Amino acid sequence: MKILEQGVAALLLVVLLPFMLLIAVAVKLSSPGPVLFVQKRIGKDGKPFLIYKFRTMEVGAESRGKQTVPDDPRVTAVGRFLRKYHLDEWPQLWNVIIDDMSLVGPRPQVAEYFAGYKHLANYRLYISVRPGIAGLSSVRGQLWVLRAGKRSQLRVEAFYVTHRCFCLILRIIRDTTRIMFAGKSI
Repeated sequence: MKILEQGVAALLLVVLLPFMLLIAVAVKLSSPGPVLFVQKRIGKDGKPFLIYKFRTMEVGAESRGKQTVPDDPRVTAVGRFLRKYHLDEWPQLWNVIIDDMSLVGPRPQVAEYFAGYKHLANYRLYISVRPGIAGLSSVRGQLWVLRAGKRSQLRVEAFYVTHRCFCLILRIIRDTTRIMFAGKSI
């Protein structure tokens, strides 16, 4: 399965490369700073890894100590568009190719924020698989996760880990694709 995912990710990266170059130019021209945002996340077995995304916020915005909220003033104009259609996530295909992530799996958590959740019941299950670009808690809705809290997100991700099968993975991919093309927030 892992080799199939890496092959699909490589194929998608090749197909999307011209669009990714356009996005990179737009990010660079729209605000000063690097094109990519690189951040430490928690991966399989609690191993930290670097996640790659197109930068959608002002440089240094994450150091101001709060997570992004709807209509966050730190998000750039190009960043709003990229986030709306989830185009900022495309560089994560490289994370799949280098085996830090999966196409589908639990959401990769920011290392600093997730450290406080090690005591929660489903934490070990959550980190027993590679995190994914798309996931069950993502298609259920990020706003739902914010309202329900991290414990509920861990329960949803634990459900995915214990019940994952080809049909569930296909359903998550289908729902993620619909959400992306509709420009809905996840």
